Amino acid sequence: MGSTVYSPHASLIGAAPQKHGSGPGSINPAPHNNNNEVVMPEFAPATHPAPDSATPLEAIIIGSGFGGLGMAIALRKAGVHRFVILEKGQDVGGVWRDNSYPGAACDVPSHLYSFSFEPNPHWSRVFAPQAEIHGYLQHCAGVYELKPHIRFGAEVRHAEFDTANACWHVTCADGQRHAARLLISATGQLSRPALPDLPGMASFRGRVFHLSLIHI
Repeated sequence: MGSTVYSPHASLIGAAPQKHGSGPGSINPAPHNNNNEVVMPEFAPATHPAPDSATPLEAIIIGSGFGGLGMAIALRKAGVHRFVILEKGQDVGGVWRDNSYPGAACDVPSHLYSFSFEPNPHWSRVFAPQAEIHGYLQHCAGVYELKPHIRFGAEVRHAEFDTANACWHVTCADGQRHAARLLISATGQLSRPALPDLPGMASFRGRVFHLSLIHI
């Protein structure tokens, strides 16, 4: 659920940016109305400069799983609206979008494996199944108005820091380029299958499959 921030003022800043709230590592919860619906503060609308825009964004987030969405929510709460989320897939969710094989579920109690500022009292089980976690992330992207910031089908191929202009230049697989002061990597570790190197695997003539590539 973590993310890494690459800043022009340091080679690497671990974990998340400065967090706000009264407790250690806390994030101010979004205000709720009498119907327990999130009421977001008034922010300027998301901006979408054309690819190769000369004006750098405040931030580029790579990935829209827990880490990417959590960082995006933190940016909006801090009043930062000029950012983009680059997502290679066609939906949010990261590993919980890509791994939908039978029996996929969380091994951490779901009341803990969720955002503290957006609790979900409706988990069906202590260790929620994949579909519920994916749905939770879709819910968060909607209720915190992140969809306008997301570019789906944008797989990052290259990132380079421009020392002269103190910004990052990011190139996607389709050739689009984006520039930003901050580059935040939230790609996760479990979205790509790891194939075992077993003796005789190359010559095996039977059917071979990887569970993470099964989508139901």
